[in-house]
Amino acid sequence: MTRSGWLRASSPAATSPASSFSAERSKTHVNELVHDAQAQDRLLASYAKQTGMPFPEGS
Repeated sequence: MTRSGWLRASSPAATSPASSFSAERSKTHVNELVHDAQAQDRLLASYAKQTGMPFPEGS
């Protein structure tokens, strides 16, 4: 038996239909702060202050 054949035979996840995994992926949570440009600017400014390494403009 090949290694991939053995893995498929010994792993329940390998024999599960792909549709069971797509439902899990669709339940992701996105933090609302990713849409808040001012909050992101404050976060980057705080990072620069703490580390002494500012992010390049436009990144």
